[in-house]
Amino acid sequence: STQSTWGVPTASASPSSMTFQLGRRIDSAHSDSVWGVAWTKNANGTNQIVSGSIDETVTCWDDATLQRISIFEGHTLGVVSVAVNSTGNLLAASSMDSVIRLWDLSSGQLARPAIECEPMECWSTTFSPDSRFIASGSQSGRVHVWNIETGDTQCLEPGKCSALCVAFSPDPQQKLLACGTDVGVCLIDLETNQPCPNLEGHAKLIRALTFSNDGSLLFTAADDLRVNIYDVKSLSLIASLSGHAASVLAVAQSPVGRHFATGSGDRTVKIWDLQARACVHTFNAHTDQVWGVAYNHNGTRLVSCSDDASLQLYECPI
Repeated sequence: STQSTWGVPTASASPSSMTFQLGRRIDSAHSDSVWGVAWTKNANGTNQIVSGSIDETVTCWDDATLQRISIFEGHTLGVVSVAVNSTGNLLAASSMDSVIRLWDLSSGQLARPAIECEPMECWSTTFSPDSRFIASGSQSGRVHVWNIETGDTQCLEPGKCSALCVAFSPDPQQKLLACGTDVGVCLIDLETNQPCPNLEGHAKLIRALTFSNDGSLLFTAADDLRVNIYDVKSLSLIASLSGHAASVLAVAQSPVGRHFATGSGDRTVKIWDLQARACVHTFNAHTDQVWGVAYNHNGTRLVSCSDDASLQLYECPI
């Protein structure tokens, strides 16, 4: 059964971070580790949280009541990534079974035939800003981009061994896809399919990345315990932040733009001030690795998911 409880901040808070609060929590959100989470607002204004689990299911939650709205089944191995398109009507989930499934969030039905990949060929997944394409990183070093309508596929090879995470630039003028690999960050121009020079600065595998809201910055999280910030136009590293005690597995920027959040194998969620380039709050609500973080549409709340099978909400100042 689902249990929702109210918590209090578990980290010692400085005066500047007193307004960050633990919110509600869903214990046993799934029967196994939760590796993917997304927060979406659809056309009718409904806010929903989507979680994907190693228990092979994806669950959609009402973000006000934290009640289950629907459960999406069909994967035969653990779900490692979930994404929702910009209009909030299409859900994508990628799994260890090497299949990406696309569901209509309102009807709960499959929206398209499943995308079947070669073994090791799908990991994280994400939608393009116009919802026409979906990209997936992989453990093989290849990145695939699918046209959702036609099924046409592009195969890109930015990494030698792994390209686990991918993100489309939100800037329609850029047409860039960022790939986090075992040899750095690769930015690919999707009009020419040509890669830019690798962005260096991490010593180990990159686990997660995301663009800033205007596409001018790129945030990366890696096994070297660091969070890097790159200037996309100049292809330069502008900050390298430390603070986590284990691999940084997740990163998300607030839609408001002032803060960004990270989740780590050290079981914590950290909130960072972009201008100060410093951690302003640490949450210790999880009892195991944190695999995902996601903000709501206006940046007032954050959700995280973990190997402890829970979803934890946070109240955030803007």
